[in-house]
Amino acid sequence: MERQIQNQSDFWLIRKKYAFALCPEVRVIIKITRERQLNKSGKTESETLYYISSRNVDVEETAKAIRHHWGVENNAHWLLDVTFKEDDSRIRKDDGAENVGIIRRFCLNLCKLNPRKNSMVGKIKKCGWSDEYRQEVIFGQ
Repeated sequence: MERQIQNQSDFWLIRKKYAFALCPEVRVIIKITRERQLNKSGKTESETLYYISSRNVDVEETAKAIRHHWGVENNAHWLLDVTFKEDDSRIRKDDGAENVGIIRRFCLNLCKLNPRKNSMVGKIKKCGWSDEYRQEVIFGQ
């Protein structure tokens, strides 16, 4: 994956053109272009993201913080998919997907708080099998 990072602190043209949308406190606009090659098809995807800051920031520090943020997001999604097979879910109607997602994250967080050594999938299964263990996870006993 290739990344290009641009820090634009001199953006008076952008400010002039889009002044209605920007706050006067804005100091920096960061543009990140990411490219990745898809494993199955071999095609290349490109994505451009923009970040706005009211502080003059160091480009490398900002890039590190952004990578960290998306690493946490990707890890959380991976854990939900492995534990609950979230990507295979067929729930699509109305707010169903969002509601079930909230419940899944709540259950996942309860299982993370449980001190017993077991995988997340193992903890979820054990909650389904044992009333006592489920109570321990829910009430923290």
